[in-house]
Amino acid sequence: MSRDYESDLRRKRENLSEAADEGEVSKEDANRIRELTFAFDEGRPTVTPPSWPDAPSHLEKPRSASTLSNWCGHLTRYARHTELSSADAFDINHISEQMLHGELEGVKDRGLTKGSVRAYQNTVRIFYRYHGDLPAEHGEIVVFEQEDPKVNPDDMLTSEEIERLRAAPEHPRDQAIIDILLYTGMRNTALRTLRVGDVDPHRDDGGVFRFNTDAEGLKDIAKPNAERPLLGAAGAVRDWLNYHPASDDDDAYLIMGKPKYGNPDPHEPVAHRTIERVTKSAKESADIDKPLHPHALRHNFVTLAKKEYGLDDQNVKFLIGHESDSTVMESTYSHLSAEDFRKNAQEAAGLRMPEEESSLTPDYCPRCDEPLPTDNAKACPRCGAALTPDAASAQDRIQSNVTEAALQASGDEERDAIRRIKERLDSDPEAREAVIDALLNDE
Repeated sequence: MSRDYESDLRRKRENLSEAADEGEVSKEDANRIRELTFAFDEGRPTVTPPSWPDAPSHLEKPRSASTLSNWCGHLTRYARHTELSSADAFDINHISEQMLHGELEGVKDRGLTKGSVRAYQNTVRIFYRYHGDLPAEHGEIVVFEQEDPKVNPDDMLTSEEIERLRAAPEHPRDQAIIDILLYTGMRNTALRTLRVGDVDPHRDDGGVFRFNTDAEGLKDIAKPNAERPLLGAAGAVRDWLNYHPASDDDDAYLIMGKPKYGNPDPHEPVAHRTIERVTKSAKESADIDKPLHPHALRHNFVTLAKKEYGLDDQNVKFLIGHESDSTVMESTYSHLSAEDFRKNAQEAAGLRMPEEESSLTPDYCPRCDEPLPTDNAKACPRCGAALTPDAASAQDRIQSNVTEAALQASGDEERDAIRRIKERLDSDPEAREAVIDALLNDE
């Protein structure tokens, strides 16, 4: 059963009202907490959202019901132990310290983890940023440093391990799960909430997906409606849709319970642990002694996109749904460091042979099943489908360049020439592959 975040939010607001009625939370605190959650709730247009010139991007737009539910719960806990409307920063920081050490009533004896307390600290800092008339300054609220999220390069999969992992699933649904995680870097919740109508594995360019913008529980995703490439996952998605009990229903979830287990509801997403079970089973079958949970596969995708395919940070952040001002590349992927840049420079100078094999190039084209001639094919020579992140980026640039040229054409002859070029690229996979190779070799 999926979690109903709207119900969670209503319940948290009701708990806040009850606490205020019983004198556990001051009336003013309750009103201010409600006002904050209403200001970021797109279902409450009567409350003016904040406008902060120096605010991070995630505070410039409405937040999901799951986030607002957490905010309400966090602030209610603080308000039970101090009056937020009159407290200073010392009072708030002291409560956070008590949470960490298990000294606060209602917190387990061993305390909360730094990561959990950090979530509370971030919430109460937002509260005081919003209510700037209160004694506590939001900048004086201590927020624990984030635990080191850096990726261990030794945990990244080799080409041979990727082949073994892809060969492990025995069910078409599980194959789709593994391939989507490998080739898109998608998060668990984003994958669970994809609908049939959000994917198109039949496209000439190799297949695309969009994130489900109606789903709750997703972290804020930049440009969620933009098409992103399925790459090598297109074939597995297409095969799964041939088995999917509701493949003609755009609102059905792409990943649903296996049909052989009773009659699963296609409009009910699978549980978070279902995706974890699939990756764990594939890991055991492939005999790989590396982290293979969904987030580890996300790290693997980003590492390959940067290290092996040379995509710039902005392209990578778009593919995984991060805002352009996100610091994820600096904070998490610092292992893509001087060693990688040194290798690239040595290869460019002819002092080192480039690695021939492309980790994400499958043996067969996921769109037309054409055997691929090399271990580093970027696009299928038969149908032109993009196979790797850099090829997908190059295809986007081709389309953008053709469109820009058409807009700037000054006469019928130029427009006709551009039309013929577009028709040639659309109909001739070899020509499209040649242009992709030329673009990539020029970088």
